[in-house]
Amino acid sequence: MGFQFIREECYARVRSQPAPCGKKSNRRDYRGKLSAREVIAEAIRADGASPHVISPQPPRSVYGMQAADLPLWLDQIEAMALDVRVPTAHGEKRQRRDTPILLGVVASYPAKADDGDPLYLSWREKTIEFFKRRYGPSLVSVLEHTDEEFGHLHAEIATRGMSVKTLHAGHSAMQESAQRGESKKMQSDAYKKGARQLRDDFYKSVSIECGLARIGPNRRRQTRAEWQAEKQANVASALGLLKESERIQEATIRACNADILMGRAEHRAEEVARRVEIVRCELALERRKLARERAEMDRLQISNSTRDKELTAALADASIVKLKADNDRLKQHVNKLSGMVTAMQDSPLSANHPNGIDSTIFQKP
Repeated sequence: MGFQFIREECYARVRSQPAPCGKKSNRRDYRGKLSAREVIAEAIRADGASPHVISPQPPRSVYGMQAADLPLWLDQIEAMALDVRVPTAHGEKRQRRDTPILLGVVASYPAKADDGDPLYLSWREKTIEFFKRRYGPSLVSVLEHTDEEFGHLHAEIATRGMSVKTLHAGHSAMQESAQRGESKKMQSDAYKKGARQLRDDFYKSVSIECGLARIGPNRRRQTRAEWQAEKQANVASALGLLKESERIQEATIRACNADILMGRAEHRAEEVARRVEIVRCELALERRKLARERAEMDRLQISNSTRDKELTAALADASIVKLKADNDRLKQHVNKLSGMVTAMQDSPLSANHPNGIDSTIFQKP
């Protein structure tokens, strides 16, 4: 593999002053540092903004805002910068045009961007996570460039038009040194220390797990054989860590699936138990209902039996009373007839009349 590369740079609304004559400068900085708009144009591969690329290709947005939306977003940031006021010895004043309002970070992978390379995929994912942890909500977009020799990521960071030096590792360390009242030399040393700390953090969080070295062989005076051996060892170690991570991830997934299945089984058992309890309650209710119905039927039967007995007794009493009344009427009729017969026997007509009544026929046997 190779060694890591990460760089932070601040950009303002206008170009910075060009480098003095005779002083060495990198890339196109002999005309001054690029403005924020020029950096965004290069990052999104606008026409004519990337002369160093043979065949520019549109970048791939891997986090945050899409590449096509960045120019409009920068317009808003520049408009906000016009309203920013900074304190001075005599009050406040408008923020200078050369105040850095955009922080650009570039992290490069020492090989071609290849989605089939597991180490590259791991490096890309870990680098994005590193950006998110370090810059937080100020991180607006991360773009992936695949049209150059080495795959790399561009991160765009801003703080609503205010200075971004507080997010820059070197500048923030230098500002803290200045606030402590240290000398210019100590402030410069603090800047370098902050920049080194950024690279150390990136190495511990990303590079060491992706087979990259902290620095190259030249600064360590390594021979080619030593450097090749170190690269092979780094790659082997990174692949081993990646396989171990995948194994742990698979084990975690299996454990999670097992927990899910166990949870489903427990949920299913609880559901079955709940349904059984519901059925038991329904059976108990049905039994209670049946018992009430049986009790009501028994009560009705007893009531009907009592009612039948009462009705029978009432009918019997009525029959007896009727028989007694009939008997009494019959006795009265018989007595009346007997009286009539006695009267007829005692009459003088009965003895002298030849057709008189024979009283013997009315005698009792």
